[in-house]
This record gives sequence, C-alpha cells and structure tokens, in this order.
Amino acid sequence: MKTKRKRAGGRHFPNDTMILKKASSKRNLVRGLAVLGSVWKRGLLPRDLENHFLMTWFAYENGNVHRLSDTIGLHRNTLILNFKEKVKRPSTFKLRTLWRKIQSKKAKKQFSDQLFDFYHKVIKRPRFSKIEDESLANLWLMGVTRKVVRAHFILWSFRQGRGLKEVCKSLGKHTRSIHRYRAYVTKLGSPAQKWFEPMKAKKKEWFRPGLRGKRKSI
Repeated sequence: MKTKRKRAGGRHFPNDTMILKKASSKRNLVRGLAVLGSVWKRGLLPRDLENHFLMTWFAYENGNVHRLSDTIGLHRNTLILNFKEKVKRPSTFKLRTLWRKIQSKKAKKQFSDQLFDFYHKVIKRPRFSKIEDESLANLWLMGVTRKVVRAHFILWSFRQGRGLKEVCKSLGKHTRSIHRYRAYVTKLGSPAQKWFEPMKAKKKEWFRPGLRGKRKSI
C-alpha cells in the first residue's frame, strides 16, 4: 500500500524519486566536479560547502530531521547542533516552515529553483550562482559525500602544484588523514572511484614524489 505524502499549501511535495533520478547523470557529475574546481579556485574550502550540503538534504527530506539523520548518517542531535552552530538557525521547525512556504509559493518551479531561494534566504556566505547551486545540489543528491569532496580538494590541490604540508594546513588535517583520504579513493573496489572517473585520475597523481610525507626515524 502506497503512503500518501503530506500537503503543503494545498499542494503535494515534489516527487523525491524523480529529483534523485534527474540529479544522477554523468553530465551532472562532470559539471559538478568542474564547479568544485571553480569554487576551490575562488579560495573556498570543503568546510565552506557544509551548509549547502545540509540545506540540500534538509530540503529534499522536506524538513524531516529524523529522515535527514538516516539519509546522511548523522545523529539527530548532531544535526540540530549543526543547524544551530553552522547554519545559525536554532529552530529546525522555523526552517521547515520557510521551506514549505517556498514550496507552496513556487510549486511550479523545479526543486533546484526552490532550493536556490531557500539557501539564499538562510545562508549569507558563501554565495553561489544558480548554476553552481544546482551543480552542487546534484552532486549531493547523486550520493557524493563530504569525504569525497575533501578527497577532490586534495587531488585538485596536488594538480595545482601544492605540497602536502600546504594541503594539510588548508584542511586543518594531519598528514595521516590525507593518506587515509588517498587510500580511500585509490583502493581497488572503493565506492569513491566512480566519482573520480571523469577526472581520469591516475594513482601516481595521488602518490607522486614529494607528496608522500616523511616518516620520522625511530
């Protein structure tokens, strides 16, 4: 028996399955990876995309924090704390109300258009263009995780000629953490590899001379 979706403003919520299906294409992956490169070039870091990631999934789950918790694998209390500290919105109820108002007011608009308005009403910085906003949202909705985004930043940085120490400093991570990210992507059968296929990254790019980090002698 099919469950009926609740209504907002007398209209049905968008079809979640169709949203995911539309987002998940090779074209959107290629475009999304290109946008990641462009935002890194602007000086943004993976942590600067955290709010966009959260807001996208919050909108997709129609403000249901319990479902959001299951979807992105964060405890409900952790999510509420993130919205309070990062998004600067202590009340997820008010966020949900705002999202439903946008859904109702712009019911004929696509999810990406509704999300663009939602994000820009709530988050002051960083700002994204409509194309950037949609491309990033598609990445999240097709399954790209924050861990993959950090790995992308690492590879992009190496391709820009940055050294290991500089990358560690940018991410606020120890060299061991960078090694774990690289191993996560390059390990045979890793689920992360499919996200990097358009970049045609070779293993030697992750571990070329000068990027391995020096071990201290005992």
